[in-house]
Amino acid sequence: MTKFVGFTNDQMFKLAQMKGYTGKNNINDINKFIMGNDKAKSYVMDMFNQATTLVGRQKRGFAPGGMPLSEMNKYISGTTGDYKDLDTFDSYYVSPNAGFTIEDWKEQARKEGFGANTQKSADQNKLAGSTVPGATTYTPDPPDLSPLNTTTSEDVANASGTTDPNADPNTTTPTTTTSPRNFAKLTTKTPVSTISVSPGDPTLIDSTKGQVTGDITKPGLGTMDAVKTATDTTAGVSANQIGDSDIAKTADDIDTKLSGVAGAVGTIDEDNKVTAQTMTKDDLGQLDPEYDAAQIESAQTVKSPTKRTLQDGETVQSAYDKDKADEVIKETEKSFATADPSTKALVQGQLDDLMADFEGGATPVWAAGAMRTALAALNARGLNASSLAGQAIVQAAMESAIPIASADAKTVAEFEMQNLNNRQQSTILAAKQRADFLKVDFDQEFQARVKNASTISEIARQNYDADVQIALENARMAQSVDIANLNAENAKILSDAAALTKMDIANLTNKQQAQVANAKAFLDMDIANLNNKQQANMLKAQAKVDALFKDQAAENAAAQINVQEKNKVDIAIENIQATQARFNAEQQNAMATVEFQEETALNKFFASLKENRAQFNATNALAVSTANAAWYQSVTTANNAAQNQANMNDANNSTAMTKMQLEQDYQSARDLMNWVFTADQNDQQRAASILIAQMDADAKASEGTGSLFQTVIGAIAQGIGT
Repeated sequence: MTKFVGFTNDQMFKLAQMKGYTGKNNINDINKFIMGNDKAKSYVMDMFNQATTLVGRQKRGFAPGGMPLSEMNKYISGTTGDYKDLDTFDSYYVSPNAGFTIEDWKEQARKEGFGANTQKSADQNKLAGSTVPGATTYTPDPPDLSPLNTTTSEDVANASGTTDPNADPNTTTPTTTTSPRNFAKLTTKTPVSTISVSPGDPTLIDSTKGQVTGDITKPGLGTMDAVKTATDTTAGVSANQIGDSDIAKTADDIDTKLSGVAGAVGTIDEDNKVTAQTMTKDDLGQLDPEYDAAQIESAQTVKSPTKRTLQDGETVQSAYDKDKADEVIKETEKSFATADPSTKALVQGQLDDLMADFEGGATPVWAAGAMRTALAALNARGLNASSLAGQAIVQAAMESAIPIASADAKTVAEFEMQNLNNRQQSTILAAKQRADFLKVDFDQEFQARVKNASTISEIARQNYDADVQIALENARMAQSVDIANLNAENAKILSDAAALTKMDIANLTNKQQAQVANAKAFLDMDIANLNNKQQANMLKAQAKVDALFKDQAAENAAAQINVQEKNKVDIAIENIQATQARFNAEQQNAMATVEFQEETALNKFFASLKENRAQFNATNALAVSTANAAWYQSVTTANNAAQNQANMNDANNSTAMTKMQLEQDYQSARDLMNWVFTADQNDQQRAASILIAQMDADAKASEGTGSLFQTVIGAIAQGIGT
């Protein structure tokens, strides 16, 4: 199988010329032109892929670094890439036909200026449709705020450093080298003089000026004698108590006394149960067959009257002579001229004559030019030895023969058509004269036939209307009989069904009532037995509870007496002790109150002295700090105002220089993308047109046009294949 090994130098020269190359046929110059022109490079790669596909070879990859990033992007796919951070492309899919890895792609991206937080990376993210947050907007990194009168042009234009205007002219200042941007450079910065203030300057007030110093001594308090208190005299006082053995109890032997008490139990005999009465359908006299609904055997019908027929004298006779008219028509039909197209008037016949020129292996003059052109085009693509070459040459021969055959067939057909028209005109004149002769007779015959047909149609309509009326009346009577029979039968069925339903309901009701009565009797007996047993249990429980209540009441009464006596003694003792404690507390509180009042008065006087001095010192320090802060603020405000004004002037100058250029860059990028998109669409449309034309040529080449034509095509294809 033939393999495509690449384009020759001449083929590369022709491909480059198709994309605007105007130089000489030098392969080095051609390669430089193609590699420097994205449209030419894309076109050459598309033609290479098409040629590889046509000869059965897979697409070639590209050597790493051999393509720009715009071409490499056609072989990768993904959704989370950010050109500011190339590591985000590690998860992208790389096509097996790409010929490079994702690391090769990242290296090429760095060579083209991506991989950093730049405006170029943000613009590329917009073109790629990135959805990463912040990827499509450019936010410059925060500037490095340097001291005044130093180089800061990096913050504005990312250009080279500048020289401090206040520095020594004999000293060389190093410059900062950064990646270039498409903005105008800010070469100078306006110097700003500032006011400096530091602690210790004579313009500031010392924070210790005017402060009150010295210690405040707290005076001592006088002493008081010890407090005299009352002693406890309640020891040895107690209350008399009632013991448990002094109480008589009756609940201990209540169960023995009530052991013979129990409830009576009763039962229901079988003779006392209720049996339900029922009946069957045989007991219903309504279901006897002699009570079935009566039916009508057949319905009355209407007899049809005698049909009306056509009578003598109701038809009209015509004066038309049919034999004479038939003879005239037959002679007129014979005189009309007809003709069939000859073989020479058909394109197929002309093609057969033209294909005969290929006999003996010779190439006719009319097909030589097209065959040479097709062979040259195939040689330019390296397809001269493939089966496509034979098909293309045969197609070229066919396309050259078809216009010639069409022109010849058209000429012959025009001559035959003119001869046929001449013969037809002569016969039309004779036919017109014979038609005028027959017109009068034809009109009379036609009128007679119309009149007779109208009479016959009226008779047939009357007979048909009578038959229809009879049939409709018979159908209505038969339908009435059927409906009556059906209604009678349905009424009988519904009546029997209602009787059976009532019988079933009555049987069910009787059975249910018997079961309900039996269940109620058993329930009443069970309830009576339960009530008797419950009353006996209640009697025992009530007697036991009453005994327990009496015993507990006796115990509670004794406990209450004991508690009351003890409470009386405890209350008397507590009153004596409380009176003594209150007297002692009142004495101590009186002495503590005097001491506290004196201590409080002394502390209040001493605290007021310290608070007054602290307030004076704080007020004085606040006044000093306020004055110093106002001086600092005025100095800072003046410095900032001067610096901001200088920065604003520098920024306005830089912005005025770069705004127009930035707009031009954006417009250039939009124009470039529109041009690339249009070029790519045109290339795809051109490739689709070539494919459609090739498929159309293959389809036409596969159609047969005769044994001689097939022989010629086979001979030509065999000669080309060898």
